[in-house]
Amino acid sequence: MLAWLLVGVVGGRGRVVRADEPAPRAWTAVLGVSRARATLLGEGVADEPARIAAATLLAQVPEGASPEPTLRAALAREQAPRVREALLVALARCARPESVVALALIAERGDPVERGLAARALAGLGNDAALRALVRGLAGPDASTVFAPMLVRVGPVVVPKLLRALADPPAAVAAAQALGALGDARATAPLVALLDSPREADRIAGLEALAALGDARAADAVAARVGDAAPEVVLAALGALAVLGDASHVAVLEARLRSGRAEERRAALAALVAADPRAGAAAISAVLTDADPALLGAARVLLLAATHPRFAPLLEARVAVDAQPESVAAALGALAGGAGVPTLTRLALRARPGLQRTVAGALAVALRTWGADLDAAVAAEGREALALACATLRAPEAALLRALARDAAVAPLLAGRAAGRRPGRCRGAGGSGRRRRGARRSHARG
Repeated sequence: MLAWLLVGVVGGRGRVVRADEPAPRAWTAVLGVSRARATLLGEGVADEPARIAAATLLAQVPEGASPEPTLRAALAREQAPRVREALLVALARCARPESVVALALIAERGDPVERGLAARALAGLGNDAALRALVRGLAGPDASTVFAPMLVRVGPVVVPKLLRALADPPAAVAAAQALGALGDARATAPLVALLDSPREADRIAGLEALAALGDARAADAVAARVGDAAPEVVLAALGALAVLGDASHVAVLEARLRSGRAEERRAALAALVAADPRAGAAAISAVLTDADPALLGAARVLLLAATHPRFAPLLEARVAVDAQPESVAAALGALAGGAGVPTLTRLALRARPGLQRTVAGALAVALRTWGADLDAAVAAEGREALALACATLRAPEAALLRALARDAAVAPLLAGRAAGRRPGRCRGAGGSGRRRRGARRSHARG
């Protein structure tokens, strides 16, 4: 049987709200708190849908209605999981400081859903007692998935509490994760100290948090962990060096590239490319003849993603032999500052016919992307090479590529043809194919 819940006042008339009805927006501002309280706490037990609806509606009352004591009292006696969830959602929306004790108890002892809802409510309160309850949650279940994200949501005010939590072994991993996500430089030294922990999980969490912080002051301490006895710590250290490392760490990374396990070699190669482009380019060149197919694949991915001009010679050598030359040509065009334009200019003039169109397209895009940054002579040579390469293409495609490269010589032609031809009919620079064929036949007859 569907139970009535409460009476709203709309237009001066009372209305009975049934449990199967959604909460109408027009009267949620004038709720019958006493009716909802009777539904949740009365001697007669209302059915479960009615209790859920009462909790949902209490979450929408205006601030002065104070439904929070009712919600706390209902939580203390409610056993049905779905109703408890609705009560916690409501409490999270309107909790007051005096709710901390009840919410903290649920955060410690409730089921996973209830712990998440209680943590959200505590983060919303944000007072010192609520934050202490959240930090205590770092030592329990769901620390990384519930309590650390809620502390991050609160913001930098929780950093001192998180730094103290680093000294608590059960809470250290989640505290490190939260500190890394907050990105506060105050955490750098304590996280470096965590790298000396005897617990492998602590060292991994510290390395990942330092990488997230991005503070280069920690780079040497991170590099020291490349020699760690635990393989997972080594991988975490190599990943952190890809963010924090520089040329001073090349020797450590090259040693691991030569003698590490397969996963370590791939991570060391990525760190070398990020830390020092010169050393990274040399390392990629060396491993392109390696017997490990996974390492070869990683080297190719890194090469195509590289943007430093140092990688231009390697990319030029790969254009003719790579299974996807269009990807290599596009990578050349994406090199910072247009550094790949001279290479694409040379390739456009001497590439085989099948490859010339690919190179011409990449050159057109590069000229358009980097035109403002290029030396005038380099840009002019690129446009001239593009025009020569386009001589082998169909006239419309050639004109479009040259226009893409901002070649002023084709702009008037395109403008004129766009004004004089119907949309959808694509003709070349010399007129329609039918007209040219007719001219050739007349010439032959003559």
